[in-house]
Amino acid sequence: MNPTDQPENVLDPQDLFAFLAKHDEYPVSGLKLAEAARSEDAAPELAEFFEALPGTLESESEIVSHAVKPYEAPYNATLDVSGGEPTEPYVAPDDATLLIDDIVPEKPL
Repeated sequence: MNPTDQPENVLDPQDLFAFLAKHDEYPVSGLKLAEAARSEDAAPELAEFFEALPGTLESESEIVSHAVKPYEAPYNATLDVSGGEPTEPYVAPDDATLLIDDIVPEKPL
């Protein structure tokens, strides 16, 4: 089976950002993040997403970039940015590096 033929794994952006806000030690492997997600009873989709991440990750933005590119590993994982009004957690402007509004799905080439 081609990896892009798998069903899409939709991630809740709030779950992803809330989890990443508590885990900011880099570099980190996807397996370590998956293990932490499971031990904290995070959404199963989040743990599966982390488990499929390739190699070592150097930053939160690198992790998020994988979530908006469903045609790259981990295949078929994307953030659900389709609608509704997000209620993002408060982050002081000096601490903010990426906002939920900055994330849009990438179109395949």
